[in-house]
Amino acid sequence: MATSEMLQELIRAHVSGDVDRFRQIALQVAAREARVGHRVVAGNVALFDLPGEEAREHLLGLLTASHGLPEASRRVLAREAEGLSHAEITRAVTDAVKAVVLSDRRRLRKADVSLTLAEMVDRRTRS
Repeated sequence: MATSEMLQELIRAHVSGDVDRFRQIALQVAAREARVGHRVVAGNVALFDLPGEEAREHLLGLLTASHGLPEASRRVLAREAEGLSHAEITRAVTDAVKAVVLSDRRRLRKADVSLTLAEMVDRRTRS
């Protein structure tokens, strides 16, 4: 379990809006949990390490490379994916690709990914 000092620091970082400090402490908590054998907890905490806009754009580029999505579209999608983890973005793109295949279309469109990202954001806000 995270130390009381770590929890206090997390709360301070959250209240002050210091996202970088919050991420840093969250990753320290994950590392500590992993060291004591709590791998599931460590993995769950590590999921909260959210990628910045540049990392989201890079991830979207990797995930859509074979689908010919233009760079400008990836930039817009990266902004729409703010607040989502790497795993959530990957899941949204995978869901969009599946929808394209199931609808018998050949091309992935920005709107396809935008829709699944919006669904992922909606799921996150409801939970």
